[in-house]
Amino acid sequence: MTAPTQHPADFVVEVPATSKYLTAVPRKVSPSLSGASQASGNRSNATRISVLERKQAELVLKQAGLEKWVLDIELVLKKLVA
Repeated sequence: MTAPTQHPADFVVEVPATSKYLTAVPRKVSPSLSGASQASGNRSNATRISVLERKQAELVLKQAGLEKWVLDIELVLKKLVA
């Protein structure tokens, strides 16, 4: 990136074109034809989903705790101001 320049009316940043050194590496994708590996993939996905659902439940509990904490602080502040 080149140095930013400032004009009287606005701020402009000059960005060079995409680098010739940053090119995507093609990945070989081979679809599975066997039912066994597809079933294995389904189990793997089910495991990932289960982990994500547990993490989501933990985050919901943490969010509820934080919301209660903020409400408690608001109550204390209202009492101090009143």
